[in-house]
Amino acid sequence: MGATFQNLLTRTGSGIIFVALFVGSLLVHPLLYCILFTGAIAIMMREYMNVVMGRQNLLAQALCIVTGCALFILVFLGQYIGLSLKWLFLLPAGVMMIYVIILFGKGKNHYEGVAWMVS
Repeated sequence: MGATFQNLLTRTGSGIIFVALFVGSLLVHPLLYCILFTGAIAIMMREYMNVVMGRQNLLAQALCIVTGCALFILVFLGQYIGLSLKWLFLLPAGVMMIYVIILFGKGKNHYEGVAWMVS
């Protein structure tokens, strides 16, 4: 087997496990799905930040991940328990804090990558 085919099998197997976990958690209980998906969001956002930003602006990166997870949780709770979606108005405060952290950051190029964080 070639390396390309082995890569295809690995990614296919990972995808099947990923889908099975998420569908299974949704069938067990919606809150389990929320917990699992929030963890997946945090892991994926951390990996994205690591690829794009590396080890710079770690506090801003952490705040970005928390804000992304909060967005999912608030929308989920809005649909699941009827939480008022007015709570979503808190999220711009998290995004603004990313800019404040970067504004007062130290280093010559501390502002590079801001666009990647808020995208």
